Amino acid sequence: MIKDLNPETCREVLKLVKIKLFGIPGFHLNRFNISIENPVAFSELIKLAFEQSSVDLGKILLKDGKIEKKYFILLNGKRIDEMGNLEASISPGDTLIINRMLLGG
Repeated sequence: MIKDLNPETCREVLKLVKIKLFGIPGFHLNRFNISIENPVAFSELIKLAFEQSSVDLGKILLKDGKIEKKYFILLNGKRIDEMGNLEASISPGDTLIINRMLLGG
């Protein structure tokens, strides 16, 4: 049980977007948080990720300004391609799972 829970710490945790990466060379099983005050488009979150964590999601995910088809991205358990892709709204407290599709047999 947490005893002395600092209210400021609680406010900061509520601003975080959790990002989990799977199957991406050099970033497999990487997890990090991005702090945002208000909802932002996924395209903006990509920029913030680089500023706050030095993980260049744009370089990893984008080709010709679009998300490459080899990535399967979930926002709170829902496919981001059904939510507007780069224009999908990301809010504080959300979770993004970015998975590189692996095929083979």
